[in-house]
Amino acid sequence: ANVEAYIDFEEDQDIESSILNSAKRDIKELHAAIQKHLADGCRGERLRSGVNMTIAGAPNVGKSSLLNFLSKKPTAIVSDIPGTTRDIVKTDLDIGGYPVNVRDTAGLRKDTSDVVELEGINRARAALDETDLILVVLDAQIVASASNLQTAMINISSYIDSLGVPALRDVMGSRPYSSVRKCIVIVNKMDLIVDKALMQALKLEFGDGLCLISCKTKEGMDEMMQSLSSCLKELCGNPSSENPCFTQPRHRYCLEETCNALARFSSYTDAEVDLAAQEMRNALYSLGKITGHVTIEDILDIIFKEFCIGK
Repeated sequence: ANVEAYIDFEEDQDIESSILNSAKRDIKELHAAIQKHLADGCRGERLRSGVNMTIAGAPNVGKSSLLNFLSKKPTAIVSDIPGTTRDIVKTDLDIGGYPVNVRDTAGLRKDTSDVVELEGINRARAALDETDLILVVLDAQIVASASNLQTAMINISSYIDSLGVPALRDVMGSRPYSSVRKCIVIVNKMDLIVDKALMQALKLEFGDGLCLISCKTKEGMDEMMQSLSSCLKELCGNPSSENPCFTQPRHRYCLEETCNALARFSSYTDAEVDLAAQEMRNALYSLGKITGHVTIEDILDIIFKEFCIGK
């Protein structure tokens, strides 16, 4: 309203240019506030629609057994035959109070000629590109065969590379728990390991980014659930103590439009105030898609109230 008043009534009503400067300051603060909300990492959307969590790994490492443990029922078929899981098995869970969309995927391998299994593997890789959290499951024997910690880490890295998933390439370089796409390495079948000293050293190295479990004996499951809860909290935030979040992608899109319009407004000079005002209208229109339409009558009411024009 201040900008519109400056444009339409500046000469007749002697409206000072400080009104325009004040509007610019307000716009700058609003732009910064919206950007801060947009940088929330889609936490609100995850709280509303659920965190997408995908279980991945080679055949017969215990992915389906892990899914059944998490869902507390036989959601997926468990078999010693490699390639039992062909399609993506989905289920919705509550983990630590957070909604989670869990997906069990086909075992990732390259040495198969089964057309159906290959399609399942392709779908698994596509799912991993769209997920928020990846649980990479591996057989504890891969780690136990190493002679020292460094070799154990190399073995894990080689295993992850063998899965052929681009989304997992930076897991070992940045540590799983701190990577952009959250990832936790799940070392399964710990019940088969006698000397666990190397395993514990690996756990100290990775912290919450690595869990040592046995789906058969339930060893390490409590610690794994704690790590999952911590990771989910980081992905979703704490809605009771943080600023309000967006819960729909449409709201985020509208605010991005608003932010872009405000940025364009700030790029204009005082001599281009007419063009700047149009960007203000664009920003207001985008905000109106969320809050409700703002009419020209609303703007005129503020102008007449603030500047006593027409009296």
